[in-house]
Amino acid sequence: MRVTSKGQITIPEALRHEYGLLPNTEVDWVKAADGPKLIKRPASQSRGQRIVAALKANRPKLKMSAAQFMQLTRGGF
Repeated sequence: MRVTSKGQITIPEALRHEYGLLPNTEVDWVKAADGPKLIKRPASQSRGQRIVAALKANRPKLKMSAAQFMQLTRGGF
């Protein structure tokens, strides 16, 4: 592995898969006795939890009963 002039490195694909380093995964460098170590930052929420939260936050607020909704979706006005 080589550090670029911008201070970037490329993590090999096999290691990304083995350790679950998906795009946008947060990582940290920590000091260790034998040199710096790269660790995966614990996520406060999983990707699925973030998606569900976003969907819930943006869902429409319907003010109708289940029967009214069923009637509407079945074409009865």
